[in-house]
Amino acid sequence: MKYELTLKKFYASKPFAKLLGRYLAKIQRKLKNFSEDIIALTVIIKKHEKNHFFSGRFSLRLPVKPLNAVSSGNSAEEVLADGFEKILKEYEIYKGKRFKGSSKYAHHESIKNLVIGE
Repeated sequence: MKYELTLKKFYASKPFAKLLGRYLAKIQRKLKNFSEDIIALTVIIKKHEKNHFFSGRFSLRLPVKPLNAVSSGNSAEEVLADGFEKILKEYEIYKGKRFKGSSKYAHHESIKNLVIGE
């Protein structure tokens, strides 16, 4: 998986780097079925001097659809954790729609197929 991290107007602290490594490992475990050169993760976190808060934009490029999340908070670690949780939640929705057998609906045999136009 390729990833790009952009930090604007601040430097990464040790707790931030540790948290980033943990979330990157978690995403790589979930995306192990994809080819590594297909997936790209972009994270942009910016510190706003005027209002003293952080904002983040997260984008995970997958084969059919890119997943996007926006987050804001009082610290860079808070923005990072919230953004990655949103991306992982979006991935669970993506996985349920795109992969057979990944749906959380228990009884697939009870789904009726409606054929129109025959």
